[in-house]
Amino acid sequence: MPQNGDRELIGRILDGDAEAGEELCGRLYRSVRGPVARILGRSDPSAIEEAVQNAFLRLYENDMRELRAFEGEDLGPIVRAIAKNMALRVWRGEAPTVRIDAPEDQASEPTPIPDARPSPGEVILVRERRQSIERAMARLPGRDGRVVRRLYLDEADRRTVAEEERVAANSLDQIVYRARLRLRDELNPGGFRGK
Repeated sequence: MPQNGDRELIGRILDGDAEAGEELCGRLYRSVRGPVARILGRSDPSAIEEAVQNAFLRLYENDMRELRAFEGEDLGPIVRAIAKNMALRVWRGEAPTVRIDAPEDQASEPTPIPDARPSPGEVILVRERRQSIERAMARLPGRDGRVVRRLYLDEADRRTVAEEERVAANSLDQIVYRARLRLRDELNPGGFRGK
C-alpha cells in the first residue's frame, strides 16, 4: 500500500504540480524497474531505463487519460503492467512509441523511438553469457557469493550489504575484489588478464 495513497498525488499532478509527478515516479521506480530488468536481462541498462521511462510517459499520453481514469489507491500495478508491455515490445524488436499530446498544428502520429536493439544472435549471446555468469556466481563460496549476488543481481546498495554482512565498507570492497577475481578466472580460464 502506498504511503499516502497515489490518488492524492494524481490529483496534484492533474492540477499541474510537477513535484507530485516526480514524487510518484520516485515512489514507483524500483518496483517498476525490477520486472523490466527481468524481461530484458540486466545486460542492457539503457534498454531497461528506456522501457521504464516510457511506462511513466505513457501515463501522460492522451491528455493524461490513464491518470484521469484511475480510481484506486495504488497506481503501482498499472505502471508495472505498462512497463512489462513496453519491455516485451522491446524484447520482440518492436519500436515502442510514446506520444505526449502534440500541438494541433503538428501531425498526430506517434513518433517512433529508434530501435537500438541488438540482433537476435547478439541477444542469445548476451543471454548465454549472463546465464554463465549467474551460474559462476552461484558457485562462489559463502560470504563472497552472498555479497556479489546482493550487489549485482539484487542491485542492493553497498552500505546495506555491508550492514547485512556486518563488515566495514573497505572489507566489503576486498570481498568483492576477491569474488570478481574468482569469477574472472572461472569465466575466462587462461585468458587475457588485462591491466
